[in-house]
Amino acid sequence: MIFTIVKYLVYLGSASITSYAVYLIFKNTLKSLSEKIAVEKRIKKGAIERKNVHLGVETKGEFLEKAYRDLDNMLKVTSKNYQPTLSVQNFIIFHLVSFGILSFFIGTISKSYFFGVMLGFVFLYGNFMRHRLKLRIIRIDRGYQLAELTGSFASTYSGYVQPLMKTVLKDVTTQNEGSPFKSHLQEIIRVNQNYENPDDLMNAIDSFVYSINTSFARELGFTIYKSLTTQEFVGDTLARIDAKIQQNILDIKNETEAKSDIRNLSMFHLIAFPGTFLVLSLFLDITGESIFHFQFQTAEGRAGFILSVLSIGMSRVIASWFLRQPNDY
Repeated sequence: MIFTIVKYLVYLGSASITSYAVYLIFKNTLKSLSEKIAVEKRIKKGAIERKNVHLGVETKGEFLEKAYRDLDNMLKVTSKNYQPTLSVQNFIIFHLVSFGILSFFIGTISKSYFFGVMLGFVFLYGNFMRHRLKLRIIRIDRGYQLAELTGSFASTYSGYVQPLMKTVLKDVTTQNEGSPFKSHLQEIIRVNQNYENPDDLMNAIDSFVYSINTSFARELGFTIYKSLTTQEFVGDTLARIDAKIQQNILDIKNETEAKSDIRNLSMFHLIAFPGTFLVLSLFLDITGESIFHFQFQTAEGRAGFILSVLSIGMSRVIASWFLRQPNDY
């Protein structure tokens, strides 16, 4: 049994290394092709939108387009080496290939490809939730960091006799060199200088709001958009947002504090489950068959394994999800 597992692990490793090597060989070519396709799509989309505007046709965003934009925004926040278009493509390709390899590998060992496919879906769900959990942690951190940014906006805007939001944006970006919002602010500045369709500016601001996802962020984003498009004075609005967010932080500190013991308790499952499984496999002998046989080659054992993994994953996600209160109202 051990020899069989080692043999298939070698097959899995060989397949993974070969796939990664092929990807590295064609990486630059794929990147260049992706950039060309992205440019062509932008040109085609712009032409269609201008045509619809002239004809008075209103178009609604499709589900797949919204899902793609959400995935792109998520990777922009959670990925260290984010690249437009290419990061989303790599994310999708990696999960499809991993799903296929894992399903085939587990299905071959357990002699049940349905079980392999189910574990493949568990892997996809688990890795996606890992990114969503990371996104939530970053959003919560940025929700508190937003207080400093709103203060910078309010003070900089009030420092001008006749303030212009595009000038204020440049000054705030310069003042906050190490801010996690720098790239978003730079993108808003770039789009504001070049956009033809107001939706392009709205998408840039939506990307900034997405990385925080609080009511304060939505208020600030709308205020920036309104000031850029209408040149309306928004000094009082910025000061009000700054005062509200500072007061909300004080209220949260007085009400609650992070409970690390909740997270530590959820870690117990990650140790107890494989530990128990290891003990049973070493010391339990039922009718001469190993515990691996009953766990992975019987329908009941496979169902129990999947449910156990799902329950452990969900307990971990829930514990981490509610560990810290967002800076929101």
